[in-house]
Amino acid sequence: MTEKTPSIDIELFSDEAIADPYPLYAEIRNAGPVVWLERYGMWAIGRFEDVKAALRADTILLSGKGVAMNEELNGTGNTNSLISDGEEHRRLRKAVMKPMMPGPLRDVRGRMQELSDELVGRLLA
Repeated sequence: MTEKTPSIDIELFSDEAIADPYPLYAEIRNAGPVVWLERYGMWAIGRFEDVKAALRADTILLSGKGVAMNEELNGTGNTNSLISDGEEHRRLRKAVMKPMMPGPLRDVRGRMQELSDELVGRLLA
């Protein structure tokens, strides 16, 4: 970290922050393209274009050693797409994304509507 690297100390997990995180997100975005979060000892990227660029830099910014603020998740190896890289990441992502594509979602839309209507009806009753 250099003197020019933005660094902020914000609390992301207080009740107030969880209830309304958007001012904190704005603070991260306004601080710079990459921001050091002092309290958590980690980097944050909060601007849409910067996040897209970081995700595309998958040979430089690696996820396989952990990107979570939780050592349990970081220690699970490459068993999920969040903390995997390269071909393993693509394989896991493909398996998860396939059912979420427009065609498969169209196939279940009617049933999801029925279930939603039924749930809302029960809640209203």
